[in-house]
Amino acid sequence: MKTYEQRTQEVRSRIRSRRVRRRNGLIAAGMCVCLLAAVLFVPYGSSEPDVSAYQDSLYYGTIQKLSEYFYEEPAYSNNYEALAGTLKNAMLNMQDSLLGGVGDDDYNDAITAIATAESGESSYQEVTDNQVDGVIEGDRIKRSDQYLYYLYGSELRIYTIGGEASAQVGAYDLAGADEDSYYYWYEAEMYLSQDCKTVTVIVPMILAQDGVKQAMILVQNLDVSDPGSVAPTEPIYITGEYLSSRMVGGKLMVISQYWVGSDWTAEDAHSFVPSVGTLDDMQCIDAGNILAPDSLTSSRYTVVTMFDGETLALEDSVALLCYSTELYVSAQHIYATRTYSESAEEDGSVISRSMTEIACLDYSGDTLEYVGAFSLEGTVNNQYSMDEQDGVLRVVTQTTEQTASVSGNGSVMTQDITAIVTNANLTCVRVGDWTVLAQVVAFAPEGETVESVRFDGDYAYVCTAQVDSLTDPVYFFDLSDLDNITWKDTGTIDGYSSSLVDFGSGNLLGIGYNDSLWLKVEVYRETQEGVESIAAFELEAYFCTEYKSYFLDREEQIVGIPTSDGYLLLQFDGYALHKLALVPALGDVDQMRGVVIDGYLYVLASEFQVVSIAG
Repeated sequence: MKTYEQRTQEVRSRIRSRRVRRRNGLIAAGMCVCLLAAVLFVPYGSSEPDVSAYQDSLYYGTIQKLSEYFYEEPAYSNNYEALAGTLKNAMLNMQDSLLGGVGDDDYNDAITAIATAESGESSYQEVTDNQVDGVIEGDRIKRSDQYLYYLYGSELRIYTIGGEASAQVGAYDLAGADEDSYYYWYEAEMYLSQDCKTVTVIVPMILAQDGVKQAMILVQNLDVSDPGSVAPTEPIYITGEYLSSRMVGGKLMVISQYWVGSDWTAEDAHSFVPSVGTLDDMQCIDAGNILAPDSLTSSRYTVVTMFDGETLALEDSVALLCYSTELYVSAQHIYATRTYSESAEEDGSVISRSMTEIACLDYSGDTLEYVGAFSLEGTVNNQYSMDEQDGVLRVVTQTTEQTASVSGNGSVMTQDITAIVTNANLTCVRVGDWTVLAQVVAFAPEGETVESVRFDGDYAYVCTAQVDSLTDPVYFFDLSDLDNITWKDTGTIDGYSSSLVDFGSGNLLGIGYNDSLWLKVEVYRETQEGVESIAAFELEAYFCTEYKSYFLDREEQIVGIPTSDGYLLLQFDGYALHKLALVPALGDVDQMRGVVIDGYLYVLASEFQVVSIAG
């Protein structure tokens, strides 16, 4: 039996052992806590990526701006917040799953409220109703006095002009042998040279090369001096997506867009700079020809590439970084737009206004020269909302003002939209110094949106509409005296015009929708009291909304429109619009074209048809 002292010594020994283990455990726990704190609570770095290693690059300025644009602040300040946020999101996702949360399809639905002939040389005949005289726009149809040239799908078709004896005499399939590439034939356009010996085709595509797919634009000359044997030349390519083009005085200008993806790399300029050339020699646009605002709101370029129209030799190219798709080309300048918003706090609310910056390039010389830029309130609808005359740029914009109430405290703030107000402005700006010479502000009823605009000399025609109720007024502006701009309107009428155009003989032609969203063609005339509708024609059919697809003969007061019922031809006799023909035509309405020559209507679609309209 152990003595009292022995038992006491054992107890003391166990207590000392427990104290040592406890002390060691506390030390270890303390070390774990410190280590865990180091892992969980050490703040993330918030500085932007350092790109100074590329300061010797010609594109260093662009690299800096793109790095700033693509940089994203960490969603959490440390690993603890990230872990807590992940657990919270997991719990919310589980809750949504249990409660039958909103799916992707529902979400998308909720936020969604796109020639030589036997008789001799041919002469060029303009068939497209170009916005600006002498500034020729690409189209699916061009003509000489002897031949019609038509793009349908991937095929260039050539027809003789001979009334009922007309026939196809040539064809050329643009589709290449590369089955992996995809061509957007419905967006293809073409030009015919003034000597009628060359067709220039512009075809958007997705080029597949070495397992890599890239958006490209194919530009190619076709020798059509012998319509029965079309001969192609080597194509030129531009990286990006096709927007528009113009042929002016032997210059071909192709306007495209190029997106920089988040996977771009500063080591490879081809990953963030548009390029042009042959497939084995694609050259990036010069760094000095890249124009960008100080701070980017998008990674999208608008690119203007200027070629010699006869040889397709590259003359110059300019890339406008952060600009949008709305462009206007005058007889001397190219205008590109960039939209953004301005916000200010007023009495506890945030007021946001839509804004547009318009940049100007001069193409009248041998190169593309940057003239300058200016900003104005509102957004530009399309190319027809801008017009240059006598050194003055006239612009119609749709204004949008949003009011939101602000609530919350600290770092958690929310905004609730309380009002959205739309209207329209007309602004006249002097080209060069960008001084505002005149302005008509909020001329439409509140809540109207700009649906169509057309300038014609000293006059401007604007259609605004309440699209949800399908009603509109059409305005006539007299801009002959910028110190005293006057205007009249039709008052409220049913439907709205998506295209407006001077129809000759003092008439305005509107092509658009009736109150059932079918085709409505209307003729307006200015009176002393205002503007009145003097004739209208309606057809229960869909129609092509691209203005270039319409045939217009102002002298004969004839208009042709592709519709889902066929090609429609109307004539205005001064009192009413009469149907001259409705020719059933198969194929895509957007590719359908028509032209009237010497009493015959030539309809170009999947099939070629000729109809006499004489008498």
